Amino acid sequence: RSNNRPPTLCCVREDEIPAGACVMRSTGICKYKFTNGVFEKCKYRLCCDGSTQVQGETYDKTFACTVQPSTLRMCIGLANEYDMCCHSGDYCQAFLQGDPDFTMYMQFPEEIINNKHFHNENITSNSVRCDGLLYGAKQAPRRFAEAQTANLEKVGFVQSQVDPCLYHFWEESKGAWIMVLVYVDDVVVIADNTAQVDWVYEQIRTEFEVDDMGPIDFYLGMKFTRDWERGTFRVDQSSFIEKIINSHP
Repeated sequence: RSNNRPPTLCCVREDEIPAGACVMRSTGICKYKFTNGVFEKCKYRLCCDGSTQVQGETYDKTFACTVQPSTLRMCIGLANEYDMCCHSGDYCQAFLQGDPDFTMYMQFPEEIINNKHFHNENITSNSVRCDGLLYGAKQAPRRFAEAQTANLEKVGFVQSQVDPCLYHFWEESKGAWIMVLVYVDDVVVIADNTAQVDWVYEQIRTEFEVDDMGPIDFYLGMKFTRDWERGTFRVDQSSFIEKIINSHP
C-alpha cells in the first residue's frame, strides 16, 4: 500500500477469530505485464478468494463503473481541438488502496504456508485479519473508486452526472480547464499544459501511488498517435489485430 496507509494484513491466532466468522481462502496469481506489446515484468499477487465471501458479513455493494468509450472519444477530440496535453497514468496496486467496509479474515494459500521461509518468530498463524483490501475481494473495485472520487473532489474536481468516471476542474481566474478520465486503475489527464498535468498527479499522490506514463500512446488496448502539425489524433487497435493474426498462423 502507499506509504501513508497502514499495512494491509495483520497476523492473528486462531482463538482471536470470532466464532462463526467467515475466513476466506486465498490464492497467488503470477501475471506477466506487457506495455505496447513488449514484455515489462512478472508480478506475483496475493489475492483473496472472493467466492468464499459472504454478503452482509464480508462485503455489501460491489458495483464500480468504468469510463464509457464515447466519453473517452469525446475528450480526446476536445484535447485535439484545443491543443491540450493528454497524459496517461497508472495507479499502483489500486485495489489495495481502498478501506474495507467489514472485518475480514483470510488464510494464506498452501504455496505460501508450505514455503520454508514463511514461518518465523513474527508469523505464528496461517490466518490474518485484513485491515485493508486485497485483489479478489468483491468490494475492492467499488471501495477504490469511492476513495478515488473523494480524493479528486477534495481538490475541486466535479464528478460528471453523465459519466461518473469523468471528472472536470475549472478555475476561471487562472483559465484552467482539466479533465480526468478513469478506467479502474488507468487514468487519463487532459489539461492546457504539462504544469497543470503535473499538478493533478501531485494531488493524487497525496493519497495514492500513481505513475505518470507521459503523453498518451497506449490505453485500454488502443494505440494513440498524435500529429501536432496536422492537428490529428489517430486511435487504432493495431496491436490487438497483430496479436490475433500472430495467434492464428
